[in-house]
Amino acid sequence: EAQLFLGWLYDCGEGIEHDNFEAVKWYRKAADQGDSTAMFNLGLCYLYGTGVEQNDEEAVAWFHKSGRIDQQSHYHLGLCYYYGIGVEVNYKEAFWYFENASKMYTHGYSKDHNYIAATYWLGRCYKEGIGVEQSESLANLYYRISAEAGDADAQYAYGMLFMEDADSSPYMLKTAIEWLQRAADKGHEEAIEKIKELKSKNNL
Repeated sequence: EAQLFLGWLYDCGEGIEHDNFEAVKWYRKAADQGDSTAMFNLGLCYLYGTGVEQNDEEAVAWFHKSGRIDQQSHYHLGLCYYYGIGVEVNYKEAFWYFENASKMYTHGYSKDHNYIAATYWLGRCYKEGIGVEQSESLANLYYRISAEAGDADAQYAYGMLFMEDADSSPYMLKTAIEWLQRAADKGHEEAIEKIKELKSKNNL
């Protein structure tokens, strides 16, 4: 834990001069001792090229090592399999990792935003039938859970669900705008544009 903490200090520049290379050195030492958080952080370093040469395959390898111990890398593994980052695109694998990560939030184990974001992605998979049988009800459920937890992508997606009936229902339009505004307030560009469009169209 001391090696991980030292890596984090160098990574964040907390009470010590920021140094990505030193951060990677200490993360690697901690990872060699079996620390899953250090493995995950190393994966992030390789993913973004921070303190090491950028390498998607190496990032995924470290995410997998961390993921065999706990779920903290599962959200990123889901994204890697969804987009084909360092691995072949595999939607079933992506769904599996999103679902595992989401359970950390929905079952009350952690409020880490990665788990909340994974819950949004779980909803998206159900909405689009990606790696799983399409289900509107489950998509709505996971969008709502993630939106209520503050995820901007989920707030936009949840708002757009209400837009499907907005033309025939003032309540649906009002609710859609409320959720889209929450996403817009967080800087979500699509939500910002949609709010502008709705305000212009409805003279709001």
